[in-house]
Amino acid sequence: MKTLEEIAEALKNTYMEHEVEAKLPLIEEIQKLKKEKNAVLLGHNYMTPDVFHGVSDITGDS
Repeated sequence: MKTLEEIAEALKNTYMEHEVEAKLPLIEEIQKLKKEKNAVLLGHNYMTPDVFHGVSDITGDS
């Protein structure tokens, strides 16, 4: 699982700094819930960057 710092760096390529800071608490909560529920989230490249880079465990394009 990526750290919040790694996620923030990935998101800074797409979002402004204040947008990244606003998204991080929700990403952190989702990461916590995934761990509690033993869940895996699949991400596709058409998803928004915060979902694709922030909470997806397995990513792809097809």
